[in-house]
Amino acid sequence: MMVKRVWSMLSTLMFVVLVVTVSVSTICSTGCSTETGSTHDANDAFFVAFVSEDHQEAYLLSDPIPDIAFSEVKVEHDTTVYTISRKELGLGGIYFSDTLSLSIGLQYTMITNSPLGGCEGTFVIPDTANITQPADDDTVSLGSDVLVSWNKSDNASFYFLHYSFVGFDSTGMWLDYISGDTFTVDTSFAIPATFFNVDGAAYYEGLISLYPYHGSVPEAGATCNMQGSIKGFLYAEGEGDYV
Repeated sequence: MMVKRVWSMLSTLMFVVLVVTVSVSTICSTGCSTETGSTHDANDAFFVAFVSEDHQEAYLLSDPIPDIAFSEVKVEHDTTVYTISRKELGLGGIYFSDTLSLSIGLQYTMITNSPLGGCEGTFVIPDTANITQPADDDTVSLGSDVLVSWNKSDNASFYFLHYSFVGFDSTGMWLDYISGDTFTVDTSFAIPATFFNVDGAAYYEGLISLYPYHGSVPEAGATCNMQGSIKGFLYAEGEGDYV
């Protein structure tokens, strides 16, 4: 599930980047080159990182791609310094990942450096968010909004809600799969009745999942929460829930 959440947020963030005029329009063009040693315009680079208690991944997107040997990401807390151990070249940039054991509620600093420049920012992994409504195996009436509610998570800036359902006819035959997701700063969200629009569906079965995040809400006009010569976004994910 984390990969799905990451790519949903990353695709949203790429739109945000265009809005805030980071020039990454060519990062996925054929023939992106890798440069060594020299420094390039940091406006051609964009950094985004996702961290949780036991998994961390980050992307340095740019054209040209900086020399991977001189590019690194570190996580610091007090006097302890971790260097993200795995890095590899990917489409449009460098991908970093690790499985460090981090703690909920502590403030960490993430720092990235490369020949293009760098940036740094702080994060706190939020506390657990639990869905309070609907309950597991609840039945709701067709034609009505489905209200999803959850507890407030300490240190959460916003929440990511994903919902998916399968529509069945009156004989129990599978008809179609529908899904949606949203970012919200609230502790409730109403899935509109119009979402349940599978032709011929007599009932639906589905899954609703929720995760708390610390960071800027991924939306047009979002402010970078990392400082430096490269624009960057940093997100910390807390333990979520599903019904």
